[in-house]
Amino acid sequence: WVVSKWYDGKRIIIVNENNNITVYDENGKKVGLKKQFKENLSKLNERDYVIDGILGEEEINIIDILNYDENNVSDMLLHERMKLLRSQFDSHENIIIPGPHDTKLTDEEGLNDAVDSLQKEHEVILLRDSKSTYMKGERRHPKWMVLRKTKDYNFIILNVKGKNTYTYQLGAGPILDGSKLGNRAVSIKDNVYMDIGTFNNQKELYKIGDIV
Repeated sequence: WVVSKWYDGKRIIIVNENNNITVYDENGKKVGLKKQFKENLSKLNERDYVIDGILGEEEINIIDILNYDENNVSDMLLHERMKLLRSQFDSHENIIIPGPHDTKLTDEEGLNDAVDSLQKEHEVILLRDSKSTYMKGERRHPKWMVLRKTKDYNFIILNVKGKNTYTYQLGAGPILDGSKLGNRAVSIKDNVYMDIGTFNNQKELYKIGDIV
């Protein structure tokens, strides 16, 4: 496992090509950066690279790497990509590379201890399978999990199936612009909601539109 702090901010992809820095958001749109961010990114490495990071108010925290020196490294295992990041890049002022301060590599037996150790200082933790490859173009990785303290959330019932056991499709929203959700967009009474999953229940019979 790779256990690391999950930072608040905007997920970004940083491309350095011929010492020219370009930054994109999750939708592939260009993102403007503060001058100090761009200056320090250009100092990270003289070779071309594509890295994954989180843009905060004061820092950019790097979490993964996709390309290095014109080589596609996204198919390397995660622990190999972490080793590449740590060996070829150093944190530079407000650009932070994963290190012992926020990232721990562990096996199954040490997972609980690693999580407990990081949770003493960090509220939200990212758990990643150390043998996972990088999935380009995917918003969610099936082997990456965000761990946070239990909270209660309100969801809307999008659909109901079943007789003795009911399967409920849950939604979040309403979403102002559902055009980018694809088949995860569900309309109820002229509002668009994002399908976020299902749950089963034998006792409660909810109706479409109920809040749970």
